[in-house]
Amino acid sequence: MAKCVIVDPEIHLTLPKRQILAGGLDILTHLAEFYVTEPETLPVNDGFKEVLMKVVIKYLPIAAKNPNDMVARTELAWASNCAMGGFARIGGTQGIMACHGMEEAMSGRFDICHGKASPLSSPPGCAMSNRSEKNVTACSLKMSSVD
Repeated sequence: MAKCVIVDPEIHLTLPKRQILAGGLDILTHLAEFYVTEPETLPVNDGFKEVLMKVVIKYLPIAAKNPNDMVARTELAWASNCAMGGFARIGGTQGIMACHGMEEAMSGRFDICHGKASPLSSPPGCAMSNRSEKNVTACSLKMSSVD
C-alpha cells in the first residue's frame, strides 16, 4: 500500500475520453464489488459506498462530455481515491474481489482495457456474494435516482 498519494485532477486533463470512461467504470466496479460482497449490512459503510457510486454516476458523463470540467474531474479523483485507496472499506470487511480476479484473466487473455472488462465480470462475481438479492436490488434502485 502506498505511503503517500498525491491526487491532482489537473494531471488527468490529458486523458482521452475512452480512458476517462474506463476509469469511471473501474471506480464503480470497485465500489459495487465491495458493497455486494460485504457479508453484513453496515449502514455507515454501505452509505459511504452508495454516495461514492452516486458521485461517479453523476460526474462521469460530465467529465466525458467536457474533459476540462475541473469540478467533475475533482469529484471523480476523490471518488477514485476513496474507492481504490481503502477508504470505502473502513468500518467493514475487505469483501472479496472476485469480479476483479475474473477481469484480470479476461483482460490478459483478450487484451481488453481493465476499466472496460471490470463491469463485464461484475454479474457473475456479484452472484457469489453473501448479500441478499433484496439489498442489491434496493441499491440498484437508489443508484438510478441520482440527485
